[in-house]
Amino acid sequence: MSAKIKKSLIILVIVLAVLILAAVAIAVIPKLSADEGDELTSLFTITDPVSVAFGGSEVEEYVLTDGTWCYAENTSWPIKQNGVTRIVERLSEIIPSRSLEVSDSLAAYGIEPAQYTLTVTDANGKSETVYIGNTAGESGVYAMTGDKDVLYILPTDSNIVSYVASTIYNMLDPELPASMGENAISEMTVSYGGKSATFTRDADNDSWSYLMEDGTYVVEEEYSAIGSDGKSHTVRKYLNDVGEVIPDVKSKGVKGYECSDAELSDMGFDDPVVLEISKTDGTFIVYRIGGSFTDDYGTEYSCFTVDGNPAVFYMPAASVAPFIELVNVLGR
Repeated sequence: MSAKIKKSLIILVIVLAVLILAAVAIAVIPKLSADEGDELTSLFTITDPVSVAFGGSEVEEYVLTDGTWCYAENTSWPIKQNGVTRIVERLSEIIPSRSLEVSDSLAAYGIEPAQYTLTVTDANGKSETVYIGNTAGESGVYAMTGDKDVLYILPTDSNIVSYVASTIYNMLDPELPASMGENAISEMTVSYGGKSATFTRDADNDSWSYLMEDGTYVVEEEYSAIGSDGKSHTVRKYLNDVGEVIPDVKSKGVKGYECSDAELSDMGFDDPVVLEISKTDGTFIVYRIGGSFTDDYGTEYSCFTVDGNPAVFYMPAASVAPFIELVNVLGR
């Protein structure tokens, strides 16, 4: 190859490299200008709202009453104050990382209908709304203000989605039933399906006795019955199984509050498992365990109530089976 040809090839390579760099610059510069153009401010100008409404398909409103955030539909319900205040305190921080031109239908961005909505209202009646949509790749989520003129991207570290996704049952702050262990019980009656079984515990001897049909008690190791496995076991075995799950008879969350009879029926409380427990501290508590449900992550829970408490709680569904086995085998 002659020196002239080599020189021509080198020039062609240099020209090609310059053209490639120019193309890259053309593609990158507009993106950078979109990211680093005019400084964007919070989507909210209201900083001291007296009403905050948020949620997904169900939007629930909370109002500020004498310095306390209350559920607008029933102001007597106990509400976790930080569930609302964490939103209010961050209104000025809800700053988009980018603004974009709308190039598709709002449904394509999850804005119409919105995945989540957040509306704040001040004492003068001025309201501002932000609609939150689908995720925008790894950079954040799409959002629009009430006029829906400009599409924004909120950064993923804003936490706003997790805040406004809370339902009223996440926001409730009822009195929680105390957790307990087997040693905290002095007497227990388990009822289900028209049958019941009663047991007393001797704390001094750390032993249980089972109430017989004739009204007398028999020590746990002196009475046996055939279980669902087809084998005979002493009362102690069934009580051991119950003892392992008693600490799990506690709230993992709230499923309802001041429910109607129809709502309780829908939750499976028409024929509940009933636990009547006398504790060693002199208190008496009645649990009613209803139906089960599966959450978005595939975990199964059972609903339960505590007499005198207006809340419907839920606990791990696996905790219920030993009580049902106990009463099915030993109940009368």
